[in-house]
Amino acid sequence: MRIEMLIDAIEDAIKKKCFLPALTMTLILPDICAKYDYPEIYHGSKKEGKGIGVAYAKWYDENISQFDKPDYEKSDMESESKTIFQELADKTILTGWQLWKLRCGFLHEGSVDIDKEMCDKDSEVHFKLIATPFSNFEYTLGGVSKASKQGNHYTVEVDVAQLCGKIIAVLKNSYINEPDFMEKTDMKKINYEKRD
Repeated sequence: MRIEMLIDAIEDAIKKKCFLPALTMTLILPDICAKYDYPEIYHGSKKEGKGIGVAYAKWYDENISQFDKPDYEKSDMESESKTIFQELADKTILTGWQLWKLRCGFLHEGSVDIDKEMCDKDSEVHFKLIATPFSNFEYTLGGVSKASKQGNHYTVEVDVAQLCGKIIAVLKNSYINEPDFMEKTDMKKINYEKRD
């Protein structure tokens, strides 16, 4: 019941073009799933290379990020084009750790600035969220709505509704139908009642 309530609220927020509240609720869903899937990591200490952030990142990488990265080696593109597109994907597809940093920044500081987490010694990345309404919570393959490169500077735009839709899709297709997950996650109630 609790998970369905959250999903319904997120979908309702997106339909009403309330993208930031939808993002806020969506960013807690990987926490719930990571705690269920990796309890030893989730409750472990940072000294051991464990903790909530490690479990959160692992969940996102295994359930979403790995599927966002196209395999250009199998395409019919010329070798030079494959290299360019692969490099762009490697620099711009959100990883679990970057999503964890987005979650922490947004929920604790009201910031979506994760440029530092996306940059490396060879490149600069400017990250921003965009809001483009879409219907029926359909989403496309790939982690970004738009990515571009000029020299060593990358610009990454991630559509909020797309990001929310992907996370919701994983819950609907993998977790909602699993009785053990529903039982364990519904143990903690929201204590929320909608009155007309």
